[in-house]
Amino acid sequence: MSHQMWLHLQSDESVGSIGFKINYKEIDKDSCGDPGTPLYGYKEGSGFLNGDILRFKCQFGFELIGERMITCQNNNQWSANIPICIFPCFSNFSAPMGTVLSPDYPEGYGNNLNCVWLIISEPGSRIHLAFNDFDLEPPYDFLTIKDGDQSETTMLGRFSGAEVPSHLTSNSNILQLEFQADHSMSGRGFNITYSSE
Repeated sequence: MSHQMWLHLQSDESVGSIGFKINYKEIDKDSCGDPGTPLYGYKEGSGFLNGDILRFKCQFGFELIGERMITCQNNNQWSANIPICIFPCFSNFSAPMGTVLSPDYPEGYGNNLNCVWLIISEPGSRIHLAFNDFDLEPPYDFLTIKDGDQSETTMLGRFSGAEVPSHLTSNSNILQLEFQADHSMSGRGFNITYSSE
């Protein structure tokens, strides 16, 4: 048995690209190696030997895409790739504080998105938004923030680009965040925390 692996890259004289990055790690015989933990997720199980099983869950508010359970097979390969945890495109939030993320943040959101998040706090309270990170393709992808329920809304702002918006505070106990992305290119997305006062 060889303890070597060879990689061969061949390119022609035409168009170049960004390339690739490979991480490698030596693993034990009859092992699949640690597949990692999904961003915004948890891994249950600590064995990586043939027959071992790992289970995955996502943090509250995230959806798991992919297999919830993978097995280290006799060919030293996992039965599936690790799943990902994504922030759903449509959610209502009623907790007094929380986080709103663009889909796949910070890896970059997809194309052709139309997402709506509604934050509802106790009647008589207001909602404070803090923008921790913000990067949308200007001017085609944007986040619109509206104050009030759907019958009487006031636009607090429409944001695009890479400049992090200032903090915002609602005048009512309801905020609506609408995110639209066009058919091409994307940015990192956004990370917004909210709290009610």
